[in-house]
Amino acid sequence: MAKSPSLISLCMEAIKRQLVRGDELIPDIYGLPSDLFDALLTKLPPLALHKLQAEMPFKNWNVYDSNDDCLEHGRKRGRIVNFDKAWKALFKSRWPDLVAHVQPDDWRQIYWETHLQNCFDEAAELAMLPSFDGCLGELKISDDIMRYVGSDGSLTSSILSKLSYHCQEFGHCASNC
Repeated sequence: MAKSPSLISLCMEAIKRQLVRGDELIPDIYGLPSDLFDALLTKLPPLALHKLQAEMPFKNWNVYDSNDDCLEHGRKRGRIVNFDKAWKALFKSRWPDLVAHVQPDDWRQIYWETHLQNCFDEAAELAMLPSFDGCLGELKISDDIMRYVGSDGSLTSSILSKLSYHCQEFGHCASNC
């Protein structure tokens, strides 16, 4: 008999879907206790993590663990550190061969720089074909790349799968997160 998923894992899956597909963020996400918020960060694909981080209210950036144990042992963890750990894990899972060659200060920045480079490489290949007669920004990002950022296939016909969207949405992260 298969093990039933926990309520927490079902809720995290619903939050992940909302972040990837929805335009509205659920404000209560930012009020989650640190342990649940941190667990959520480790389960989000890049699109969802990007939206969550970009829309996070400033007052929540340095929320620290508040239980007595953390005060006793001097452990304070700002959420910004946990975002960086999540970006590092996403980078490692997508480009394991590159991890040894980079030591960035900001894993989010290096993630989106490398992602955009992959998109540009793919677009350049298509644009060099003699049959290409269009606008570079309108080129569709491949399903493989879209899966890496968290698309389940439902976003492929939308604006999210166009090169122009990736440049507009992630370009500022690549240059100065």
